[in-house]
Amino acid sequence: MITAMPRDYVKPRRQPDKRSYTLFHAPSFAFGILFGMALVFVGAYGPEYLAKDKPKAPPSKVEETKPQLKFEFPKLLTQNEVEVDPKTYAPPGSLDEPVQPEKPREYLIQAGSFRSVADAESVRALLLLQDLPVSMTPVELPDGTWYRVIVGPYADRAAAEDLLQSLRGQSLNVILQEKTS
Repeated sequence: MITAMPRDYVKPRRQPDKRSYTLFHAPSFAFGILFGMALVFVGAYGPEYLAKDKPKAPPSKVEETKPQLKFEFPKLLTQNEVEVDPKTYAPPGSLDEPVQPEKPREYLIQAGSFRSVADAESVRALLLLQDLPVSMTPVELPDGTWYRVIVGPYADRAAAEDLLQSLRGQSLNVILQEKTS
């Protein structure tokens, strides 16, 4: 038995003729340039051209009168007199009234309020290790005795607020209190 020879299905593809294929087609390029120029011309000068063709409305014969302004303020200033209470505008102490000195203020920081003395003492010890002026005060409330840990007093509010932010960074629940002496 004779078998037929296997057929080779892979044939080289036919290459297009290089002479008939061009990348640049001059008439198409020239048409594109002219079309683009026409679009630019219509876009730039078209609105002006169309606006010239519209008929203008005839001018109206209504006379415009300018309103006359009448200023009364100079008359009011020269003919009237305003009475002023000098106490309202005088700085403190310039009249017969003595100046009351401001009461000194103190700023305290409450670092916590605890039911047990042990918890309050541990927070107090932590703050004492940071060289802060700390005190612990027992407070009687209707639900029992609470122990408050107080840092301060500070005379300067800015210093107290700086310390407040520092203690908040240590995960302490702190409150700024203002006290007048």
